[in-house]
Amino acid sequence: MTPKELQKMPAEISELMAERLGIRGKALAPKIRRAGRLIPKKVRLAAEQLADAEKKLQNPKLLKQIDEDSLAQSYYLCRIHLEGINRAATKSNKRADLLSSIAFNLLFLFILVTAFVLWRGLI
Repeated sequence: MTPKELQKMPAEISELMAERLGIRGKALAPKIRRAGRLIPKKVRLAAEQLADAEKKLQNPKLLKQIDEDSLAQSYYLCRIHLEGINRAATKSNKRADLLSSIAFNLLFLFILVTAFVLWRGLI
């Protein structure tokens, strides 16, 4: 692989993280830290390997230290995982979780108020 092809890998994963997870940032390493538990450990480790390679690609002497095969495997693992994420579904799931939480809290409050009114004999 040429160095240009190797440089595209971390950039593409960075773009996918911005697109699919909504994580902003310039480089891949800060995006991985911000992602936290949004991505599984195996994918996070692969992305960290890509971020490390991104740093090494800046220095021509360190290019020899990059293992192209493992870098390609890490790239494809990250890409497959990130392309499987549907951002619209994630947003709708978050909305549904919020609404169900609010509904449960209102129901609990209604039960408490009713119990208090019955206990005090106001009905």
